[in-house]
Amino acid sequence: MPHAGNLNSIMPTALVTGASSGIGLDLAKLLAARGHHLVLVARNRDALESLASHCASRFRVNASVIVKDLSDPAAPQQIADQLEQKPTTIDILVNNAGFGIHGPFADTDPAAQRALIQVNITSLTELTRLLLPAMIRRRHGRILNVASTAAYVPGPFMSTYYASKAYVLSYSVALARELRPLALQRYLGLRNDRSRDCFAARLRAW
Repeated sequence: MPHAGNLNSIMPTALVTGASSGIGLDLAKLLAARGHHLVLVARNRDALESLASHCASRFRVNASVIVKDLSDPAAPQQIADQLEQKPTTIDILVNNAGFGIHGPFADTDPAAQRALIQVNITSLTELTRLLLPAMIRRRHGRILNVASTAAYVPGPFMSTYYASKAYVLSYSVALARELRPLALQRYLGLRNDRSRDCFAARLRAW
């Protein structure tokens, strides 16, 4: 359900995945405070609706909700399809959704490992691929991929998570260099997993 706070369609629109809690929720509020309309994506409808209502009333932006589980391989295309139906132009893509699994790799649930790879790597990549061409055509757009300081080191007992964040780092740097001639803005968010609140993000731009 869309939450209308401002009918000014000229304002840019940001899509934030994993927006129901943590960094995603805080980034959504920061974007709304700076005048961006929002498309909020996560599994928890109640949390998304609450955030959308809050941003619409406090910051006078429009906020819509797409309830999708990014561990579902069909989710990225379904999100893109919903954006086309409205239609909605995405100026900023924030790939924030992700999770980790703790324990010896040999003992962890294979289905959970596949879900982690789908959310942290595959859906991030596919959603970028689906939304990037329109940004290139407009010669305008921003992409923020939220990685982690875990991207820089191996992580025993969280091996798949650490490896997934290394992928996000490498992919983001490579994509930034591809897009540099187009003057699109690319960012990599590095979450400090050692901080207790896990809300702070350091932005590094190329």
